[in-house]
Amino acid sequence: MTAFAINVTPPQSGILSADRLRRFVSWAHPSSAVRDIQSPASSTLAQTNFVDPVLEVRLKEIASLAPGWDEGTALPVDPGLIRVAQAFISSDLVTHTSVRPDLVPTFDGGLLFEWHTEQVDLIIEIDSVSAPTFYYHDNELGQEIEAPLGEHVETLTTAFRKLMMIP
Repeated sequence: MTAFAINVTPPQSGILSADRLRRFVSWAHPSSAVRDIQSPASSTLAQTNFVDPVLEVRLKEIASLAPGWDEGTALPVDPGLIRVAQAFISSDLVTHTSVRPDLVPTFDGGLLFEWHTEQVDLIIEIDSVSAPTFYYHDNELGQEIEAPLGEHVETLTTAFRKLMMIP
């Protein structure tokens, strides 16, 4: 099973820019670093100091989901994606948002990172098969975009800036 990896570079001081966002979060496909994980999902969380204990608990809950967790045919989230999620939610980019993302498993074994505020709706979706995507809705401007994560980086920059500025 192929998964996506996140490369979190050390934070830079200063204002968030599209260029910084490109360097900060890079998605690779495929990634052998997470593709060949042999351990069970419950042990896929690396020994990382989570900044947000609520997200740590939620990620552990998602990692423990068994096949059919929806009382149907839902797949468990791939252990490699759990590690990607752990790195992402522990990153400078996410920890500096004023709103905690919701972590939502998908029926096909993927994962959603969701932020919903009065100003912005942002959803990033990762799975083990396709390229990561995002959905963005700027409630103030009425702007809406759904695209692969590598496109519209300026829009993602705007979304994260707005998520960082919310009181």
